[in-house]
Amino acid sequence: MDLYLHIGLEIHCELKTNTKMFSSSPIDYQASPNTLVQPFDVAFPGTLPTINQRAVELALRACDVLNCTIDSNLRFDRKHYFYPDLPKGYQITQAFHPLGKDGFLTINSQKILIERVHLEEDTAKLVHRDGYTSIDFNRCGIPLIEIVTRPVITSVEDACAFMAEILRLVTYLEISEGKMEKGQVRCDVNLSLSENPSDLGTKVEIKNLNSISHMRAVLCYEVDRQKERIAHQHSIESQTRRYDEKEKKTVFLRAKNRKVDYRYMPDPNLPCVRLSREWIQEVLSKRPRTYQERFQQLTDKHRLSNRLAYDLLKQKEINDLYFEIVKYTQHFSVAANLLCADIRTWLKNHSGPILVKPEDIAFLINEIDRTIPYAKARGILKAGLEGKSIQKEWKAYQNLQLSSQDMDRLIQQTLAQNPKSVHDYLQGKDRALAYLVGQCMRLSKGNVDPQRAKDLLRRGIRNLERSTMDEEE
Repeated sequence: MDLYLHIGLEIHCELKTNTKMFSSSPIDYQASPNTLVQPFDVAFPGTLPTINQRAVELALRACDVLNCTIDSNLRFDRKHYFYPDLPKGYQITQAFHPLGKDGFLTINSQKILIERVHLEEDTAKLVHRDGYTSIDFNRCGIPLIEIVTRPVITSVEDACAFMAEILRLVTYLEISEGKMEKGQVRCDVNLSLSENPSDLGTKVEIKNLNSISHMRAVLCYEVDRQKERIAHQHSIESQTRRYDEKEKKTVFLRAKNRKVDYRYMPDPNLPCVRLSREWIQEVLSKRPRTYQERFQQLTDKHRLSNRLAYDLLKQKEINDLYFEIVKYTQHFSVAANLLCADIRTWLKNHSGPILVKPEDIAFLINEIDRTIPYAKARGILKAGLEGKSIQKEWKAYQNLQLSSQDMDRLIQQTLAQNPKSVHDYLQGKDRALAYLVGQCMRLSKGNVDPQRAKDLLRRGIRNLERSTMDEEE
């Protein structure tokens, strides 16, 4: 029996703001628990919400890039339920009038329909340890957008590709830091199997997935579990489940045998705010470039290969630094290769920021093959990343360059030790000269300007050629 898979995603994304959604509490993921809390966050009587304008601007970016119809009337509702992480007894969200609706995102040539994008506040964080549960209210009130797709995704790979694209979009548009491992993006998966591709089966929901690898594992496991039950003529129950990472399987949480009544109502403390079309357009005109827009610039204008462009785009921090560096240099490929190799390696081994200035890195790039070999430049860049001055390191290298007399001896030694390469160059094989430059660099232990070596080797070969001709005459 053929079974058809239907997947819908609910993606919760914390917005990159300095303060919370409805209070002026600062946001700092490194702060000690319960140190960033204001009276409204914990529902002190008499406290009132104030809308975070920056959160609305970031949500508008998301609606725009996801091709949603934007509602210019900003309205909020209350979603009532009782749980320790919700001190007010309700969550402020957008149940009736989402900021964006009826959007789409194309993945693998398939148009994934997006039902809604709405703003809401996050809950507090529950920490379970040693049989006790603690609550950290620092997270309570952090602004979120929720992206809800329709159940039109038909494969595990498309679901994972959609999630990966959402992460790229929110990261490069600076909507969110997008770090799933830190809980900044969380995903609920809804899936069902049916015999008819146009009908939905019984929905099963898996909550709070925090990585794409977990999403893939959950979907594969749950599809197999449901197929096995159907094969044995067992019914599929509508459930909420969670992923047990240790056991690599989904685990029952609760049944969905009745619809939960959240008693939605418009929030009386947050009247409707009219967003003018002019203001919305102004906000959208200032958005950063998307991942795809940057890729086009890298391949079309900077002439990077697709492979190098993709490599450069893996980390936004590295890509941002690249665009700062190329303000001062036109050597795009050299800059990209240094970033993808040396600087990425440095970032993996160090937690601190990159302190070296982009213009200093560009200066070094401009000097490669002119006054300094590539290998030596990498060493100077490493010194710069460790806090040393690139300019001083470069000058120190220049001071090590050989005198004219020492250079003449080095050139003669190189030519004497490589007669075949000299002969090949005289026969028109230009690669032979590059080999001779490399040998000269080896003999000098890197303390020679490669362009200077190349010029002197050419002159030395011409002198040898003249001497040979004189002897023959």
